[in-house]
Amino acid sequence: MPKVTFLPDGNSVDVAPGTTLLEAARVCHAMVGSACGGNLACSTCHLHVKQGFDSLSEIEDGEHDILDKPFDVRAIS
Repeated sequence: MPKVTFLPDGNSVDVAPGTTLLEAARVCHAMVGSACGGNLACSTCHLHVKQGFDSLSEIEDGEHDILDKPFDVRAIS
């Protein structure tokens, strides 16, 4: 299983395929926002993927639409 580590706190969790990064953050109590409860309404869960970006699934329409809201959006967002 892939391992996801959230920075700067360093919390890590092994995740099964199909697990969202927000679900992984919740499991390991990482400091990732979810003000809307994961309903693609607020972008507080926006993060940058430092390694393994190519192993993620394609961005979904709702995810793509919400990327106009957060600060510092990058190709690895």
